[in-house]
Amino acid sequence: MTKRFLLVIMLVLAVNLIFAGGIALSGVGTRAKAMGGAMRGLADDASAMYWNPAGLSFLDETTITAGIHYVDFNGEYEMLGGDTYENEDVLNLIPSLVYAKNCPDKAWNWGFGIYVPFGLSAEWDIYEQEETFMTYPLGWTEMIEENEVFGSLMVIDFHPTFSYKFNDKLSAGIGLSLDYASIELTKVELMDENGLVPMFFQMEGTGMTYGANFGVMYKPTECLSLGLSGRLASEINFDGSANIDLHYNEFVASQDPNIPGAMVINSNPDAEAALTLPADFGAGLGYKINENWLVCADFTYTMWESIDVINIEFEDGAMLGPIPLIEKEMILNWENTIRFGLGTEYLMNKWAFRSGYYYDESPLVDETMGVTFPDFNTKHALNLGCGYMINDNLCLDFGVEYIMFEEREVEEYVNEDEGYENWPGTYNGGLMDIMLDLTWKF
Repeated sequence: MTKRFLLVIMLVLAVNLIFAGGIALSGVGTRAKAMGGAMRGLADDASAMYWNPAGLSFLDETTITAGIHYVDFNGEYEMLGGDTYENEDVLNLIPSLVYAKNCPDKAWNWGFGIYVPFGLSAEWDIYEQEETFMTYPLGWTEMIEENEVFGSLMVIDFHPTFSYKFNDKLSAGIGLSLDYASIELTKVELMDENGLVPMFFQMEGTGMTYGANFGVMYKPTECLSLGLSGRLASEINFDGSANIDLHYNEFVASQDPNIPGAMVINSNPDAEAALTLPADFGAGLGYKINENWLVCADFTYTMWESIDVINIEFEDGAMLGPIPLIEKEMILNWENTIRFGLGTEYLMNKWAFRSGYYYDESPLVDETMGVTFPDFNTKHALNLGCGYMINDNLCLDFGVEYIMFEEREVEEYVNEDEGYENWPGTYNGGLMDIMLDLTWKF
């Protein structure tokens, strides 16, 4: 086993897991998501600070909205000519809290939100060897644990937002992001062709970054609203520590004169990794057909190509036994994507009924496809929801979003010159998001 091979494999594990939950969530706000997230041109509630901050200027009430979302990712991976695996259930609860302040007779409105624009967990049980395979006659006594592939990424956005109303038809807004991110990774990989040398890799880290979003809204008539909005790219630098165990049993040691006997080589270096959150921009419209019925649509372009190379560094002098742990560039080559959404809302007495759909491309490419990415292919999302006015000041919103991934068949690809490869096979999956918001208006 060469030093280069060991380092490449180890760093591939780290990068794959960094993005185990790093795909952007579908938005903020139960009402907004129930309408397919087509809110750039509507943005008429407190979630405007996420979709289009200029929309705060047209709110006529001060509101506080607290929400909780339960996200369930279901992935299936069929190895090329091999077995089929499904990811394990992980509890993903995504909270949010947004406050929008209406300032009567003033040009400025403002708000503050705490929400999670990026954040999921994925867990897989890929290695399922029988006990006899690892123990007899090879002398291996330490079993690989179940669910040995785990990745969790959570980005929490603290988001003050300001909007300015030029006149009754035109407004502009800007939001500032203070993002706190945490990452947790666990992985085991069999380092030789016979599956006799497992390496256990764990990493934890945190980081912070700054960013901003912006928007403009124009209402040419009382029924029609138009919006443009975007988000700047930002980079999170994670600082943390890694724990790496490389196991040799007696049989492997007997085949290599450089290994004195059964042993575990351990290293606990400090580690750093940089992750770019992509920029996006888009346009949308909202149209009120009558007092009770509205429709909305929008388009988003996301610049995922900023995630082309990931730099991972270990502390100076870090070693795994005699093997130096060095900086490595990992290739992803993700592609920019488009998203198109449609939504509608109909009011009936104290009730509001909503539905939506969106089409969203995947940034992942076949050449670097990995099983731990929870974004297998182009997505089609169906959304339903309703709202109920408990009284004049209190509203309860409920929604369900189901995302279907198109099936993806990936052929084997290895780039030895740049040191990366993919996981060939067939990918399927879906995601269920159950949403609940409580809004107080005053």
